[in-house]
Amino acid sequence: MTVKKTSGLDYLKLAFPNPDIGFNDEVRNPNSLTGYLSKQAQKFDEEFDFHHQEWPVVSEAEIKAKEKVVSQGIDTLAWYCPYSSYGKKWGIYFDVQAIDSYAKYLHRQLLEYGTLIHFGTTIRFLYDAIGRHEIEHFNIEMASAMMIVDENASSSAYRNMRNASSYRDLSETNATQMEFFHRPSEKGEKSLLQSIFYYIHMKQPLPLPYSQWEDFDLGYISIMLEGIFGDLGFSQKLGEVRELVGFSGKSKFVKIPQYFWYSNPSNSSLEDSSCKVRLDCKSTISWVKKSERNFPVQVEQAKDHDIQVKSKAQPIPVKLSCHDWNQIPPHVITQLANVYQIDKIQLMERIRRGK
Repeated sequence: MTVKKTSGLDYLKLAFPNPDIGFNDEVRNPNSLTGYLSKQAQKFDEEFDFHHQEWPVVSEAEIKAKEKVVSQGIDTLAWYCPYSSYGKKWGIYFDVQAIDSYAKYLHRQLLEYGTLIHFGTTIRFLYDAIGRHEIEHFNIEMASAMMIVDENASSSAYRNMRNASSYRDLSETNATQMEFFHRPSEKGEKSLLQSIFYYIHMKQPLPLPYSQWEDFDLGYISIMLEGIFGDLGFSQKLGEVRELVGFSGKSKFVKIPQYFWYSNPSNSSLEDSSCKVRLDCKSTISWVKKSERNFPVQVEQAKDHDIQVKSKAQPIPVKLSCHDWNQIPPHVITQLANVYQIDKIQLMERIRRGK
């Protein structure tokens, strides 16, 4: 059946009218991730020459980022929260710190190969690659939605597929293949740099099931997913969706929301509803303001964030990063000054200066 002339979001709303987890607060897309990373990368390139020996020593953050990717996979850098589960908060979430650190790890290897590549280019290649990995997770959800709406497939087919024991292995293997091979070609000098980047990127050790991308071809995986979904037209629909969505996830058909975060929660909590509260700082600050009406908020130091806050209403600490301090209510700032043992006026001045 011909694809209806409607948006991807319309398909999602029709196929999944009642997402599993409901959120009332609207998420606003912050500054462009690519813009932020490119700006940071430019500063880095201005300070150091191309030569490997001129770079600063390997940081602990680089080592941790590499170890996480090796032990837990690509989803430590970014992850897709499906519309069917997260409603208005659906989209791709990128961990800026992890991407920045892992890009530096890859960039050192590019320099050792003798390539004169700017760090900003390395970061863009990595961002594009992991973005396509997460876009492929979206493609599977979108193909399912279109099968439900256009082909009258069972509305529970997608959730049944996601709950199948073999689904995660197949979907991650599939997404990793798309990450490595389904990419637009660069032109001129960037074409060679792109080839070398992917050669190095693909050489990195990955855990199962990500490492199985070499064991199966894309057609076999599509047929296996089709079998789990339970409809013979799924594989063809998935191919149609890839064309409609494109490489970047920003097409006339659909624009996948993309957000960035400064510290990645553990992989085990990604499907937890409370995870979304910790991911979205604006929602966190809104929660602080609301909960303070009934319960006092307690401010604490955090190892992987600037601060964390909790109350009797929310005993699990909610983490905040410093770029949000200017939105935190004054009474919380007072507690923050006590925690860090700094004069409140000095703290407010540092916050105002963004330090």
